[in-house]
Amino acid sequence: METRDKVKEKLPKYYDEPEEMAWDKAMTKYQYHPDYRMMTKEELSAQYKNNSKEYKADYYWSSSEDDSNSAWFVSFSNGYASSNYKGNTYRVRVILREKKERKYEN
Repeated sequence: METRDKVKEKLPKYYDEPEEMAWDKAMTKYQYHPDYRMMTKEELSAQYKNNSKEYKADYYWSSSEDDSNSAWFVSFSNGYASSNYKGNTYRVRVILREKKERKYEN
């Protein structure tokens, strides 16, 4: 039987949700996910600068909150970052958690 670390080595570094979702739904799904987490606003902005061709030219939610009703997103058509109402639906790309961030034991 493979260990959790061996299984994790086979997972892609990034994963795009197939459909847009509201921020709260995305956070609920990924806040305690054992393998993936949402990227921060800063991480998404860096992704735009370095890997924008890997993204659809659309808005992507970050895990960064602005206040209790809004969170930050990054536009992958121009790199613009802004906050908006958490109920809006945008694309979500998650990143593989680092080993120290894992929420499970082997």
